Amino acid sequence: MLTHSTDQAATDLLEKVLVYRPSERLHGPSFLADPYFDDLFNVETMRNGKMLDTITQKDREDALNGDRLDSDSGSVQLSDSFNNT
Repeated sequence: MLTHSTDQAATDLLEKVLVYRPSERLHGPSFLADPYFDDLFNVETMRNGKMLDTITQKDREDALNGDRLDSDSGSVQLSDSFNNT
């Protein structure tokens, strides 16, 4: 339920995602690039009094650039996971 106290950035993101036509809907890298997620990549952001350390700016750049496999990352490309089965 959206109220007057709902975060405007969250409301803006929902408006971009809840679009009838899929071709006009926010998705993929453009979804992650939305300003709503900026705080996730700020090294000083805290959640419940603790620093967020699971998502880095490098992770964001990888995702925005097609999430190519990075030797310094724990990420695995989806195609790689299927090839090893």
